[in-house]
Amino acid sequence: MEPFARSTDYETEARKALQKGDTAAAQVWATLQVATKLGDVEDMLNALYESTGRELSALIGVLNDRE
Repeated sequence: MEPFARSTDYETEARKALQKGDTAAAQVWATLQVATKLGDVEDMLNALYESTGRELSALIGVLNDRE
């Protein structure tokens, strides 16, 4: 049961597996769906952290120049 690609609709695959009565496969597909969403959130948080870090560094530089 290999995922086709990251763009696969894991939720749909989980529903199909449940309709067939294959709860183990449904759990795997659902876990892949959650992992994909968590990966997206992690990417967004990392981007936010990086941009905020640059802004804070610039602000600290400005404040240090005032001294």
